[in-house]
Amino acid sequence: MRWAAALLVLAACAPETVIVRHEPPLGAPPTRTMVAEPLKAEPSESSDAELRAVATRFVEATEKKDYAAVRGLLVAPLRERYSAQRLAADHDREPLAKERVQRVKQALAKPFVLEGSRAHLPLDSAHALELIKEDGAWRIAALE
Repeated sequence: MRWAAALLVLAACAPETVIVRHEPPLGAPPTRTMVAEPLKAEPSESSDAELRAVATRFVEATEKKDYAAVRGLLVAPLRERYSAQRLAADHDREPLAKERVQRVKQALAKPFVLEGSRAHLPLDSAHALELIKEDGAWRIAALE
């Protein structure tokens, strides 16, 4: 019982979390578990437009080699770590950089997945463009 109460407290603290009740299939022993899982939803039209605009600007700026613009689209910790010059040097040294940007460009027709203040654009089964809402604006956190 304490475990269930702890999950309810957890859910109250994290509005982007839902409680999912897992019940056994018919004929299985009568056990029941409750698990806190993140709420995944499709973004609203305005959020989707904002996310798509950031991803599109990222692709366009990268293709134009405008690394100052690319840097401006990144989350604060990445902006602090990377100058535009370092982004350019890293992009030139990374053999798969162009391929990753092309995957983002091709994935722009797909829907974003929203998880609270985080969103991702699936590129394939193992890779995604990750975005975080930072100071009211969507910013790129990772391209994996």
